[in-house]
Amino acid sequence: MLKPNLPISNPPEIPEIRERSDLSVSHEIEFPTLWGLNPIELHDRFWAAKKIQVVRRGAHEEIHSEAEHYLLLTEEALTIFPLQGLEDHIKWLRPRLLYLRIHDKRESGYREWVQTSGEDQKFCGFERCYGTVKTRRTLVAITSDANIAELWRDGVADEDPWARFSKRIPEAESYSTSIPGRYHSSSSREDARLCVEDLLHVWESPENELSNLERIDSQILLHKESEISSSVNTIGKVWIGAGRKIEGDIHVIGPTILWDSPDSRPQCDPPRWKAATANWVGAKDLPADQVLTNIKPKKLLGKRAFDVLFALGILACTLPLYPLIMLWIYIQDGRPFFFAHRRQTLGGRNFPCLKFRTMRKDAEKIKHKIMQENQVDGPQFYIENDPRLIKGAKWMRKFKIDELPQFLNVLVGDMSVVGPRPSPTAENRYCPPWNEARLSVRAGVTGLWQVKRTRKEGLDFQEWIRYDIQYVENLSWRLDMRILWKTISITLKGK
Repeated sequence: MLKPNLPISNPPEIPEIRERSDLSVSHEIEFPTLWGLNPIELHDRFWAAKKIQVVRRGAHEEIHSEAEHYLLLTEEALTIFPLQGLEDHIKWLRPRLLYLRIHDKRESGYREWVQTSGEDQKFCGFERCYGTVKTRRTLVAITSDANIAELWRDGVADEDPWARFSKRIPEAESYSTSIPGRYHSSSSREDARLCVEDLLHVWESPENELSNLERIDSQILLHKESEISSSVNTIGKVWIGAGRKIEGDIHVIGPTILWDSPDSRPQCDPPRWKAATANWVGAKDLPADQVLTNIKPKKLLGKRAFDVLFALGILACTLPLYPLIMLWIYIQDGRPFFFAHRRQTLGGRNFPCLKFRTMRKDAEKIKHKIMQENQVDGPQFYIENDPRLIKGAKWMRKFKIDELPQFLNVLVGDMSVVGPRPSPTAENRYCPPWNEARLSVRAGVTGLWQVKRTRKEGLDFQEWIRYDIQYVENLSWRLDMRILWKTISITLKGK
């Protein structure tokens, strides 16, 4: 619910992130382009598609009377926030100026870098370090009054533009509210690029606003000056810029952006204000924080409750077997009885994934000697007749007995009964976009990949990517039950 603002001489105080204060900072950075537009222009066209003109402080731009509303930003601000609900407040309260406090809070952040080796700098993979990101806040405003938009535009760019601006608007004519959203600064090349990545998730039909774009299917949007071969396999959402030619038997893993070729940066038509259609309501207005599913919080609580009850039931039924299994392991290879491998789960958090130990204590040393015998592609390692296994381990793995301790991981919240396969950082770093999807939910004791993989030569890693993304995008109670039933069937048959 919107509440009247405090005295207008004291507008909402929000510490805005400003790396540099001069107006020309954005123009000093050479940005890449997509479909002929740099990140700032793409941001502004996204809002233009909703019939909202972005107006920046101190900029020299025409105020279009055809726009329904004007989004007032400081010179470096790039922001995305949900519009749902704001239109009703504007129509009923009728403020001349609506202040919006944008809170950008991301649950987990990371730094990522490429790992190389040797003098030829051969690519080894991606290394990613997860951490926390402080809440970023900024202040923006929306108005339908072109005169207020002009007043804002013609103001001097300074360190405290809102304080000066608010004195020109009567107190009774403004309101304020706080909403979640995204905030980026165009003073940073990397931050501006991240803004475009957010747009990839929320801008459903750029082709309605921008010319010369062609949609191949619901996931692929490319410029008409680009080409993509039918032999190219794409997974997830992909935007392809002008001058790109993608061919051969390769895989493009989304969500990702292929920017315009440096030699081909097309001209883009200006916004078609008279043809624009306002679009205020949409569930996808705000990009999600590490969560790609649309599952509701109540369903997530239901899933967690089921996990706890199911894990307790399995442990109650199988605990009598633990002393026998541990005795067998001790006879074959001594202690330890359990193997705790560091894996990643929700948000990239590492946890010890428990299993009964089925390999010799020197398994890692042996692995380096037999790496060339690996029978699967990608970062995994699998040999049908693995020499590292202790006696009886094949039987334990066949009936999934070695994985029983993972239900302890389920109880403490590290895992779910059903979810993507838990994997270590060394495997996850090979495909960051896919990794983002699979780490948006808890890792599972079983999952879609485990019940549908074919083990066909050269396809195992591709199937792993495919089924993990498919599970996250279609997460539901019914899907979990189907996977669980299939897992029980496969386990009892010993497949």
